[in-house]
Amino acid sequence: MNRAMNLTDWALLLSVAALLGSSFLFLNIAVQEIPPLTSAAVWRGRSSGWPVLSC
Repeated sequence: MNRAMNLTDWALLLSVAALLGSSFLFLNIAVQEIPPLTSAAVWRGRSSGWPVLSC
């Protein structure tokens, strides 16, 4: 597949980059504010679909 990226492709790429980048930013802030085990439990619970409430 060898074609030029159109506007939709760029929009999708930028939106995925923003979502992943913000996830790492929030993880970096959480590590500084919350104990590592608590942070890991919250992230694991949220990703597995458990209804974990985070403050």
